[in-house]
Amino acid sequence: MPTDRTINDFQAWLLGQIATGARRIAVVGGWGCGKTHGIALAMEALSRSRPDEDGMLVYPRAAQAARAFGSLAESVLVPLGWVYCATYQGMQAPHWRAPNGVKVWVNSYHRPGTRDVGANSLEGGNVGWGFIDEAPAYVVGDEVAQMAWGRVRAGARPFLCVVGRPSMFEWWPKWATEDGGAYIRVSSAVNSLFIPGWPQFVAGMTKQQQEERLHCMPQSPEGAVYSQWRPTRYPDGNIAPPGWKYEPAMRGYLAVDWGRRHPSALVIVEDPALDADVIVAELNPENVSIHEFAGMLWRIARPRRDWTAGAYAIDAGVGDKAGQARHEQTVRSNFEALARSHADGGFGLMLTCTYQRFAERVNIANGVRQVRERIHHDHHGRRLLMTPEAWAASASGDGVSFARALQSYVYRPGTDTPAKNGQEHPLDALRYFVAEFRWYDEPPPVYMGPARRSSRYTAGLR
Repeated sequence: MPTDRTINDFQAWLLGQIATGARRIAVVGGWGCGKTHGIALAMEALSRSRPDEDGMLVYPRAAQAARAFGSLAESVLVPLGWVYCATYQGMQAPHWRAPNGVKVWVNSYHRPGTRDVGANSLEGGNVGWGFIDEAPAYVVGDEVAQMAWGRVRAGARPFLCVVGRPSMFEWWPKWATEDGGAYIRVSSAVNSLFIPGWPQFVAGMTKQQQEERLHCMPQSPEGAVYSQWRPTRYPDGNIAPPGWKYEPAMRGYLAVDWGRRHPSALVIVEDPALDADVIVAELNPENVSIHEFAGMLWRIARPRRDWTAGAYAIDAGVGDKAGQARHEQTVRSNFEALARSHADGGFGLMLTCTYQRFAERVNIANGVRQVRERIHHDHHGRRLLMTPEAWAASASGDGVSFARALQSYVYRPGTDTPAKNGQEHPLDALRYFVAEFRWYDEPPPVYMGPARRSSRYTAGLR
């Protein structure tokens, strides 16, 4: 490999891990730290050290591989003699070919939720090593790594490196370290010596860009409804402070979004010392009856009168109006079924329905604005938190979860209305909680859009 090529400390670390025989590597780095450049340098090193093994490069979409990696490769690999080929033996099979004949196959992995996990787009010839880029973009989480690992295991020394920007649910560090692999978080400051006018470059960053690039803090995607949420410790973020402990005397709440056999529930407790509400647990089961759902709730929480050690005490609850519909067989609504005693298959708590009493709270934009100001308010700080244990479970789990919903809950283009994608149920439950128990002392007028919003509107937070 050329010795005159300038590399930063991260890229030197990556090449060192490969030279010492690392099997799995996870890289979390903000924009500008040289992740893609590092992949290209590593491909060159592996092609030289393993001339008898081909490699693999995986992106969520084929277009991303061409756009994100192709332009960089032209400046790094092409001068070293690498060639891009769109076909192989007359068949479409994009790959990069090193001067010594080593091929790096360019694959995309995108499995819609309607397709079986067996629909593996990475199937093909065996390879000995590989790279997965844009890790947060894989909605299937570590499935893509497991599939890719199945391919590289054919090599004498299997190696797989997964790379991505900071994310609220970073699945790849766990995937790498659980097998004894290496893991690194990289700041864009690693390139400070190679970027002319670095101090001015940093000064031109927004606060959000500095948090992601310099401090490797996960950021919400562009257009996110609840972009103020920060998965860091209170008071700077929305994760409960170190040493926070639940006390049974804390007032507890249950917030439910009814789905057709896909309900979501949040268990929230009020901490007077922090003047904040803390999400301590969530449930997002699939294909369950109301009685099964009640049993799941019972295992983590109880109505105050039935409270026992090890469970959260619930004093009140709220659900959306969909729970009022009566089932044809039982002639009973979800509200009524949940209110039945535990012995009768219920939870023993009658939920309220905010929308029955306050018409102005039906407006989604009004409710979203209220939730946003609980997450973070310029004057009142962060008054909606989550325990680190609950957040870790939410961020690492599969399917619907509070953390995943935050990442995918975005506004419809040109509107103040969030788009629905099937992940939003926990956030809907949160909005019902705020509408019922944390609405402003003097509710704002019905939202009429930005142009007609009253200039007299003030946030009279409790």
